[in-house]
Amino acid sequence: GELRRRRFLCQGLRSFATESRSSHQAFRRMNDQASSPEEEEVPSPCRVKRKRVMNEGSRSKNRHKRSLDGASESEPRKKLATHRAIILEIRMVNFLSYEDERCYPGEKLNLIVGPNGAGKSTIINAMCIGLGFKHSLLDRGKSLHDFIKRGEQSSSITIVLSQPEGKSMTIESKFDLNQSLKFKMNGKQSDRKEVQEFVRAQGINLDNLCHFLPQEKVAKFADLAGKPAEMLLEVEKAVGPPQMLTDHTALIGRKKNSSSLKAEFESTSARLSESISQKESLQEEMERFEKLNKIDEKIEKEQLKIVFLKERDAKNEWQSMKEELREKEAALGPLQENYDEAKKQSDDAQAAFSDSKKGRDESDRKLHACHRAIENLQQKAMTFEENSLQTQAKIKDLDTRKAKLDKNITVKEAELVEAREARAAFVAPTDIDKKLKDANEALNTISRQVTKRQDDKRKMVLELAEAEAALSSKNAEIANFQDSRAIKLRKMQQSDQSLFAAYQWIQNHQDRFTARVYGPVFLDVEVSDAQHASYIESHMGGTARSFVVQNQNDFKTFNETRELSQFTVLNTNGKMPAQTDSSLLEKCRNFGMDSFLIDHVQAPDPVKAILCTNSMHRSLIGSSATYEQRQRIIDDPALKQKGQDGKFRHLAFGSSCYTPRGIINVQFSMYGNQGKMESVKPLYPANRLVVGQGNRREQLLEEKRACEERVAGRKEKVDVIQRDLENLNHDKHQRATEVRDLRTQRDGGKAMDSKIRQLEQLLNSLKNENPLREKPKLEQVLKQQFEEGKDICRKLLAEVKKTRSEQLTCQALELRLEPLRNRALDLKNDMQEKGNLLSEAKRDYNKCVDEVEAAKKVWKKLQKKRLEVCPEITQDLLGTFESLPDSVEDLQNDIDELELEKDRLGIVVDRKQDYDAIVVEIGELESQVANMRNRIDNEKEEIDKLKARWLDGDSEEALYPKPVGGLRNMIATINTEFSKTFSEMGNCGEVRLNEAKTEDGEDDFAKYSIEILVKFRATQDLKKLDGHVQSGGETSLSTMLFLISLQQITSCPFRVVDEINQGMDLQYEKAVFDRIVKWSCTAHTSQCFLITPKFQPDLLDNIETEGDEDITVLLPQRGKELALWNEADW
Repeated sequence: GELRRRRFLCQGLRSFATESRSSHQAFRRMNDQASSPEEEEVPSPCRVKRKRVMNEGSRSKNRHKRSLDGASESEPRKKLATHRAIILEIRMVNFLSYEDERCYPGEKLNLIVGPNGAGKSTIINAMCIGLGFKHSLLDRGKSLHDFIKRGEQSSSITIVLSQPEGKSMTIESKFDLNQSLKFKMNGKQSDRKEVQEFVRAQGINLDNLCHFLPQEKVAKFADLAGKPAEMLLEVEKAVGPPQMLTDHTALIGRKKNSSSLKAEFESTSARLSESISQKESLQEEMERFEKLNKIDEKIEKEQLKIVFLKERDAKNEWQSMKEELREKEAALGPLQENYDEAKKQSDDAQAAFSDSKKGRDESDRKLHACHRAIENLQQKAMTFEENSLQTQAKIKDLDTRKAKLDKNITVKEAELVEAREARAAFVAPTDIDKKLKDANEALNTISRQVTKRQDDKRKMVLELAEAEAALSSKNAEIANFQDSRAIKLRKMQQSDQSLFAAYQWIQNHQDRFTARVYGPVFLDVEVSDAQHASYIESHMGGTARSFVVQNQNDFKTFNETRELSQFTVLNTNGKMPAQTDSSLLEKCRNFGMDSFLIDHVQAPDPVKAILCTNSMHRSLIGSSATYEQRQRIIDDPALKQKGQDGKFRHLAFGSSCYTPRGIINVQFSMYGNQGKMESVKPLYPANRLVVGQGNRREQLLEEKRACEERVAGRKEKVDVIQRDLENLNHDKHQRATEVRDLRTQRDGGKAMDSKIRQLEQLLNSLKNENPLREKPKLEQVLKQQFEEGKDICRKLLAEVKKTRSEQLTCQALELRLEPLRNRALDLKNDMQEKGNLLSEAKRDYNKCVDEVEAAKKVWKKLQKKRLEVCPEITQDLLGTFESLPDSVEDLQNDIDELELEKDRLGIVVDRKQDYDAIVVEIGELESQVANMRNRIDNEKEEIDKLKARWLDGDSEEALYPKPVGGLRNMIATINTEFSKTFSEMGNCGEVRLNEAKTEDGEDDFAKYSIEILVKFRATQDLKKLDGHVQSGGETSLSTMLFLISLQQITSCPFRVVDEINQGMDLQYEKAVFDRIVKWSCTAHTSQCFLITPKFQPDLLDNIETEGDEDITVLLPQRGKELALWNEADW
């Protein structure tokens, strides 16, 4: 099948090319004959040739010569038709591909044939716009200027329509690039509305599918098979009389109004029933309301008597309390007199006590002064004793020193005698000098070694002290150090537990990877400034939660690990961080940009390499001045650079610039540097990054370990040096002892002589000392001290006597003061007792005053309340009170029983107005229900009449003329034509009217629909037309035949059919073409335009027409080089 399809296409193309070459040659010959010798006409890039197809499919030898504009030399320029408003001529000036062309269609079938792009649809577009219809019907251009030939400023279309009695109507339309559309009718200025009214009066309506059927509307009409209700409306609009669609729409509206009226009737009836029920309920409430009124009247009388009784009782109680107050006021006088007398006696006794107390206090002051004097003298005595003891100790010390000196002189004299005896017995040894020299050399050698090792030890001890100090400093720094990594880990554990779990898994399984895995990225990024932290975190974005590996194997391992599969991993492949552009930084310093974002990041190289892939090494950091000058920076041409890909990039803002006031970014359009997009994003504080000291803690730990190693090494060296010194000192001591012995042996006589001299000198010095030289002076000082002590003792004795005398005086005054104190206290207590009695009486009196005032207020209040409800107590009211209980308690019990009775009756209000209103409302609702019932009956009668006319037509045929008649007759006629056409092709098809009903059996006019049923095989049943059931060719054929059936029952001046053969095989195309020719070439038929891009061989064979020129072939050709049609082939 595919091979046959390709062979058919190749044959069609070869046939079309042959015909095109032949036609091109014939066109040139006609051009030569038509051109005048004086003026040669320039060929147009687009031509429309008109050919006639003669009767019985034969090629006539009598051909009419044509000029370039298509007019025949043997017939009039404009042949005026004698029936309908057919198109006689179409002229297009600067319209799409045509520069200035005329087209003369035939009166019946016009075949517009040509390849795609030849200009076929341009003729149809000119017909639509030239007759005043909107260009939106064409689905070609968005506005009128899209139809103007390229390079031109305006365009015009002229269409000549035939009119009765051999007349014609010329409609000229002009429009330009400004969308200005102007019309002329027979040279007279007009407008679109007037043109449209004239055209529609001629029966021309390109909105109607039966008049204008482009290819896209065929597909649209086919889609209506799934919307049968919409298809019915389209069919009514296309082929039915104007009143049919109007009646259908009116029926839908009336049906909707009828339903609304019925719903309103039911609602009003329900309201009437409800109002009647309310009326009955209101009658019961009114009876209960009257009973409650009687109970309220009795309660009111009893409550009034209660008020009267309470007022009377309150007045009586107030008067009795006034009498009691007078009695208490009379009892206050004697109590006040007793209190005043007791107060006077107490004051006199208190004055006498105060005078005596002043004398006693003066004596106490003098006694205290004596005691202070005694204490001062005692202090002086103690000082004297300490000084005398010190002097005595000094004298004793001088005696002790004298005794020791004498003893020492005796000892030294004995030593001198012994030394002189030893010197007399001493004899010097031989060969002592050589031994002494050797021993001294050995001692000097050892001493130098000791000195050197001591210097080494001092140096090493200093180094040890420095190392220990450095270690202590590191320990203190580590103890005070705030680890930013620990802070970030703690925050990650609290806010993102899944990410923290992934981090812990990597730390515990680092051995599964060939190189260290970093991440999350924000954990390995350290910054030292809060502002920079917000910049860096904003730039990182989603990369902050990513992990970083250093080779492809680790990348694969990470992705295959189930615990890590939900996280992003980035592979550096060993790449190092990118370098920053110092030259760019120099250009931007004047604008406040002094560094790149990567410069403030402390992170391992793999992490930095990942950050550089996000252009962090090209992102600048600016200041507030940068933000203020951003427009100047954006417009600076020196900061625009064109890349190798031809795209422009802003050097400062292309990768974002971070300032304290926002993030600035500029991007240029990929089509040039004219269009650019500027954006300023807000800046938010860092959430993940923590300001710290980078990896300072790890550095401090490394430095601490180095200090510990240095301290251990120095300690070990100090220990070695110390051991060496101990050994050397031992050897030195031995050598020194040996040298001393040898010197003693060599210099024994000299030493003894020297010792004897020293002892003699010492003895002379000791004998010259006199420790008792200061003793007389100290004895004199001790004597003076004794005299001072005696004087102090005398003064102390005198003060003691004086103190004893003052003490006796004070005791005597205290004895005299005690009776006065007791009397004052007794009189004061008596005064207080009498004062208490007076105060209690006053309180009782004041309380009584308050109670009297309160009782008066209660009485006045009750009186006011009684006056409000009953200003005057009349005899009738008193008579009423006599019939009621005489006690408040009995009255209250009676009221309680009445209140219970009210509760049993419930809350009832006066509904008299409601009752009257509901009676009026019932009358109104009854009237409304009757009116609605009449309206419903009238509406049903009108719907039945309108339905009968719509379905069956009217008897006078004024609104539904024959042959269409009513909707049923129209559908039957369509079904007849449709079934006939299908049966002639060996298939079966029907068109039915579906008269939809609602659930209650009434007509649902909105769902009335058309059903198209087709059958293409004898073994099948009739099925509804559906693009999902039938093939594309079957659907296209069924739709086209249905549309042809519609056109059989409607009349119009001309019809346009555009490429209806798309999707059909040769058989279906031939059948459809036959049908079109049959109804287009009969007498009194409409002018028809059939557009097709191909013309099958022998398509016109065996076509029978009534006239010689029933079929006209219009051949639009675009371009000079295209071959013209060979006239001989026709």
